[in-house]
Amino acid sequence: MSREGVASRLLAALRAADDVAYAALVSASVRMVVDSGDAAGGVAAGRAQTAHVFAALLSRHPDASLDTAEANGAPALVLRRPDREAVAVVGLDVDQAGSITAMWVQTAPDKLARWNRHRTPGPSV
Repeated sequence: MSREGVASRLLAALRAADDVAYAALVSASVRMVVDSGDAAGGVAAGRAQTAHVFAALLSRHPDASLDTAEANGAPALVLRRPDREAVAVVGLDVDQAGSITAMWVQTAPDKLARWNRHRTPGPSV
């Protein structure tokens, strides 16, 4: 399976809240590093903890959309608000077998500035 294919399958699993599909894509020993730019960041390990981090992130941004992307030459997911502002980028490390072994979650606004440079403003409220 291609690295890009893994990102698409992870996106489908997350959108469907399919725990079985998520577990099939993610290594049992997966590590997730969250850089929030403050004390809220940290490290999660294993399928259950990383799935919990995703669920919490998505629940904090219920109006945001999750899409595939590329970050630093690797497959990634990006979470964007309706005005296209990126609120999270998740980089994926994928092994030779196509299993996700590590995830790098960036939510610090100053570190997402590059992702938001060219966003198109959404409709005014």
